Amino acid sequence: MKNNFKPTKLYKFFNLKQNKRETLINKNIYFSTANSFNDPYDCYIGIDENKFYYYAFLNYLKDSKQSDILQDFLKNNPLYIESETILNQVQIYVLENKHLHKSLETIEKKVHQLYLCYIHEIEKLKSNIYVCCFSEEKPCSSISMWAYYADNHKGYCAEFDLSGYVHAFNKKERNDELAKLYFEHLYKVRYVDKLVNVNIEKLLRIGPENISNNAYMKALLIKAAQTKQSSWAKEKEWRIIFFKEEFESLKTTIKNELKFPFLNSIYFGVQISKYMSNKLLKFFNSFFIYRLVYHNNKPKLLIHQTNETLMHELKLRYSNRCENSNFFEEI
Repeated sequence: MKNNFKPTKLYKFFNLKQNKRETLINKNIYFSTANSFNDPYDCYIGIDENKFYYYAFLNYLKDSKQSDILQDFLKNNPLYIESETILNQVQIYVLENKHLHKSLETIEKKVHQLYLCYIHEIEKLKSNIYVCCFSEEKPCSSISMWAYYADNHKGYCAEFDLSGYVHAFNKKERNDELAKLYFEHLYKVRYVDKLVNVNIEKLLRIGPENISNNAYMKALLIKAAQTKQSSWAKEKEWRIIFFKEEFESLKTTIKNELKFPFLNSIYFGVQISKYMSNKLLKFFNSFFIYRLVYHNNKPKLLIHQTNETLMHELKLRYSNRCENSNFFEEI
């Protein structure tokens, strides 16, 4: 799901327990594997279990040349029928006919084992995809993001300014490697009510042993990584997504990190302690820093400059213009 629109700024929220400050200072970002997310349906590929049973059962009967059972089964079940019943078509058929064909229960168990094998291999596939999540929602209007990801407003938010690369992209100037990384692997998350489901007949042709290297399954996983349930829509999420092979070729010497030198500003949460704000002010001394406060009569946040953050900003703005980096120290 690629298009020409890319946001000029992205935001990422942190709680103070996350040891990611050094990562940001080093102009890196940290990637997680898709199987480590807290939402069990994140990057999830759905498998219709009943449909799987139907086609896997047919395949097994054909491969084992049990034509008598195959003909009898198709006579009663010529087509797969989607149903919400407890037992699927295969299980009902086995239950009703196992006294006629002793091998039916064994075949059903093999179909079930094959199903579990596919589930396991698809879950393993998720460990081969690396994801870094951002939001395009500005910190002042992201009250729920502060609550959920920044320890109830006690953490901070990092702002990444990508405007220079967006303009280069719009002008078709895409030779820079970082711009290439950004534009070829950044995806906007789609919010939907349905899961991304695998085509059962294609899946059975692939075989569980080939899941990790199959182009169709990889494309499906990328699609799943760009899709979340509509209940998450307020996050307005964007993701940088890599498969393991490419990620390994790009990563820094630090595990699971890539260069991302776009950090521009740090926003302190409303509930951050005085001690931590002073500590972070010194730690992020080469970036713009803003403190947020609650709006008095609207459900949003405002930027509030304390004496410390205001002096820090003035010093930073002037030092960027002065050739002498010790300009303020000499005054």
